[in-house]
Amino acid sequence: MSLARVPRSQEPPSRTRPVVGAGFEFRYRLSHQPPTVAEVCCGGKLAPGDLVHLRSGGVSAALSASRRLVGVAVNLEATRAEGPTARVITNADAVYAIVDGDARVAGTSLAVTGESGRQGVLPSDDGPLELVADCAEGEPSLVRIKLDHHREILLAARAAARGPGVAARQERNLIVAAAAGDPDATAALVKRFMPAIHSVARLYRHTRGVEQAELIQDGVVGLLRAAKRYDSTLGTPFWAYSSWWVRQAMQQLVSEVTRPAVLSDRALRGLARTREARGAFLQEHGREPTVDELAAGTGLAPRQAESLLAIERTPRALGEPVGGPESCATLADQIVDPDAESEYTGVLERIAIAQVRGLIAGLSERERRILRDHYGLDRSARTLRTIGHDLDLSAERVRQIEEQALAKLRAAAVRPRAGV
Repeated sequence: MSLARVPRSQEPPSRTRPVVGAGFEFRYRLSHQPPTVAEVCCGGKLAPGDLVHLRSGGVSAALSASRRLVGVAVNLEATRAEGPTARVITNADAVYAIVDGDARVAGTSLAVTGESGRQGVLPSDDGPLELVADCAEGEPSLVRIKLDHHREILLAARAAARGPGVAARQERNLIVAAAAGDPDATAALVKRFMPAIHSVARLYRHTRGVEQAELIQDGVVGLLRAAKRYDSTLGTPFWAYSSWWVRQAMQQLVSEVTRPAVLSDRALRGLARTREARGAFLQEHGREPTVDELAAGTGLAPRQAESLLAIERTPRALGEPVGGPESCATLADQIVDPDAESEYTGVLERIAIAQVRGLIAGLSERERRILRDHYGLDRSARTLRTIGHDLDLSAERVRQIEEQALAKLRAAAVRPRAGV
């Protein structure tokens, strides 16, 4: 498979040029760049202007239920030894025109209908096509393939990896050398598949908090992991195998950055099933499903479905303002326990009192009485003069006894630590 420019006779037609006949016609690219064309094997009946979808070994005309859409066939070529080939525009931002008598609004979702040579569009809530501009009755509809349904990645990567002068044997040798740790081969392998890694990273370009450079870096890690596990004897193209590892590495990064809990691959697959089941239930019943209904639609246990729903919730900051634009209250003010601080202080006081009681247990009765009266332990604090009056002692003598008692307490407090 190789990439080539569209011949001058097939350059993008003017936007005002009428479309004749059924099928899709390339108009322009949103990036205003020339279209990219891939030569692919075509299976089954295929006509110029057909919207095509990816299948094993090549492409064929897209059906109503097709979701692996690639692009539009611009022309067919004579049968070769490996089979008939088609030249297909594979750009994700390509805009195509199709004759349609209905007036529609930009952003409308459309699905493919009709057979090869007679393809058209029909309204759909989740169709793989998107109307890029308003159209009146009798005007052609300008549509593009939605990015999440576009599979240009695989075709472009295969074409780049097997470009002119690069044989399959050389590619296999490069993968084997990179898996063995050869730095030059590793650098060459990463450079060769970097466009494909960038294509996968575009799928996550709207993820908040994830930088494009981080996605590319993790995608390279996934590519190198795939190189170490790749078995060329099975006949699977390297990118078809390694693309799973690249996506898995990027998904793991997105999970670590955007969710409060890091999910395993199995949990991520369960979360995807949960989202799909929730969307189908909303569309059918018009309300949110319960945990049991969601578990029945996904085949998961209710407790597992409930945990996945909890992880899917967007985390909120404690400093997030609540109560309207004029309110100064935050989320932390609403969830704080007013009794928590006082209870914490009370626990510390009770622990301190228990420790003091344990220390003064080794003192004489007079020493204990003087400390309790002077520092107000379980009673009101008194002066040394009033304590001496009750004990028939001078204030100075009471102070001396207090100093002796405190010295004993210090020695008792240090003794266990010294033993350790």
